[in-house]
Amino acid sequence: MTRRAVAIVGAALIGLTGCAAPPAWELPPPPPKEGPVVQPGALTRATLENGLTVMVLEDHRVPTVSVGLAVRRGAGSESLAEAGVAALVA
Repeated sequence: MTRRAVAIVGAALIGLTGCAAPPAWELPPPPPKEGPVVQPGALTRATLENGLTVMVLEDHRVPTVSVGLAVRRGAGSESLAEAGVAALVA
């Protein structure tokens, strides 16, 4: 066989063996990891007088600051007296 024929046959064999595995979306998800995500004592939580919950995670390995904001909103956070307000302002 010539080099070209060997290359074609080799590529075909590699392609066929790669198709034997199911695609990633058909595989079951990996099991969840047990235990805390951060080291114990690294996460500090506090609730302010106005009800705002503040969480601080200090990591001194990299000299950066990152700020995130999560707001409870939507119909699930409304009282019965405010029912429907989330749909009007969305």
